[in-house]
Amino acid sequence: RQRLQHCNRCRRTLHDHSQHQTGENTENGLVREACKDFHKCNENLQGGRNMCTAISYRSGNSHYMGRNLDLEYHYREEVAVTCRNYPFHFRNGCILEHHYAMIGMATIANGYPLYYEATNERGVSLAGLNFPKNAVYYPFNEDKDNISPFELIPWILGQCESVSKAETMLKKLNLWNEPFSKEFPTSPLHWQKNLRKKT
Repeated sequence: RQRLQHCNRCRRTLHDHSQHQTGENTENGLVREACKDFHKCNENLQGGRNMCTAISYRSGNSHYMGRNLDLEYHYREEVAVTCRNYPFHFRNGCILEHHYAMIGMATIANGYPLYYEATNERGVSLAGLNFPKNAVYYPFNEDKDNISPFELIPWILGQCESVSKAETMLKKLNLWNEPFSKEFPTSPLHWQKNLRKKT
């Protein structure tokens, strides 16, 4: 109950202040400024009480994927479409200038789509699900493809036309313990990948 009160206070304050603030990315730090209990809410999220659920369902030639976002507050998530020529700048120095288009739910921060889940134009889907006290990330490894957790969805969906290709890329991957920013620290996640038909 105490956790819910803190989280509802964050959500209410974010809503109230959003009525009076405009401009790109004003949501960054808005909750932290407005609610002194922001970090307490984040600790509760890390504490294992909030989990996400995802499902994958096939019927004939149709494939359905869905998930919930089991939080009592929001980060202004919205439907986001990333076109083929939008350049993804990864923290390891790589730039993905041309890639598969994708659509999903994301928070847009500094012009960057922080995807919760997405599906690319070839039907490959990937969802990041909350996994508190179990997620493990690693230091930079020169022998691997170092990708931060917030970059994993565009890294995989931007380049993979099949689950088999994704599995090959994941073998070379190092989940780098690199946060997006102070406002968006690294989240404890695990992922679910899907394809309409595995090839």
